[in-house]
Parts: sequence; structure tokens; C-alpha cells
Amino acid sequence: MMRSRQSKAKNESVPVAVFATDSANLEVCLRLADRRPDLLRITAIVSDIPGGRTSRLARAAGIRCIERPFAKLVGRASDCTDAASYAAYQQRALDFHDEICDQLTAQEDREGRFGAIVFSYSRWVHGRLLRRYQGRIVNQHPGDLTLLDRRRRRRLAGFNPVLEALRSGEPTVRTSTFLVDEGHDTGSILTQGPPVETAPYEATPDG
Repeated sequence: MMRSRQSKAKNESVPVAVFATDSANLEVCLRLADRRPDLLRITAIVSDIPGGRTSRLARAAGIRCIERPFAKLVGRASDCTDAASYAAYQQRALDFHDEICDQLTAQEDREGRFGAIVFSYSRWVHGRLLRRYQGRIVNQHPGDLTLLDRRRRRRLAGFNPVLEALRSGEPTVRTSTFLVDEGHDTGSILTQGPPVETAPYEATPDG
């Protein structure tokens, strides 16, 4: 009977792929999948830093890991010196993620559709990958995306939102979970974490 229940839970749970640069959210996902096999199962992990902690966690869990070195294959946007070099960088990033999309698509053809793609990932995604999985890509952002500037843009979008919150004197900071779209942290907010007071902390010169 126990074996039958486990089989039923696996069949009804949602297959999930996790993109991870930072392994902290990946660890949370792995723990959740272990505790709630009826809810989700992680069937693919994508790492943009081969050989790092994300890759080691995937191997330890026996989960397929797609490893591609972003820094080596794409480079850094901050190294671009003009419009032409930035356009070339963007094309390399597009090709990088198109290759990952092809690998995930092949896995779906073999094993069935991913119910969700979870991001703990520090890269902007466009092109075929976003088009195929739009509406299924969920990202948790460490800033409060409900805070807007005078032009109605999200003030704590982008990198280092906690540091920006400290520098601008925000009394609290909170995470925002949203659906990834074509913009930079512009997707629909699904839920938010509890507010955390910033008073005990201060921004340092080195961030």
C-alpha cells in the first residue's frame, strides 16, 4: 500500500525545473520536494556555473543538471564598451539560453511538460526560452516590487535591491515572487514575504 501511494503522489506532483546561480533557493526547493512529493518533483536543474555548489547539489540529489558556463560563453555586460559590443553580448546571451531551451524541450518530449520553471538565477532571459515557458517561470526577488518611483517604475528592481533599500532609507524590505516576462523584474507579482525591518542594518561603502 505504501508503494502504491508513493507512486500515485509522484504521478500527480508537478515536474519542476530550477535555474540556479545562487544555491540557497535551490536548497529550499529540494527540501520542499523531499517533504512534499505529492506537490512537486524537481526533474531538471540548470547551472550557469559548472562545478559549483548548484551542480554538486544536483548530483547529490540524483537530478539531471544542465551545466553551461555563462561567464566563459557570454561574458559580462559591464565589459561592453559601445553599442556594437553590447549587441554582440546580447546575441551570445540569447544563443546561450536558446541552447538550454532546446535541452529542456528534448526532456519534455521524453518525460512530459514542466509545470513550472523556478528561478534562483542572476541572468536576464529572452528569446525562445522565455517564449516557450512564459507564464510558467517564477522568480523570487529579494526586493519589494510594489514600491514605485514617480514614473510608476519599480524602484527595487534589478540587482542589489536590499542595498538600494538601505541606501534610500526604506523602513522595511521584503521578497517578491513574480512571473518572469520580457522586462527586467516587471512581471505580475504572485505573493510577497513578510516585511523585515532595516533599522538594525546599514549600507556599507563596499555594498
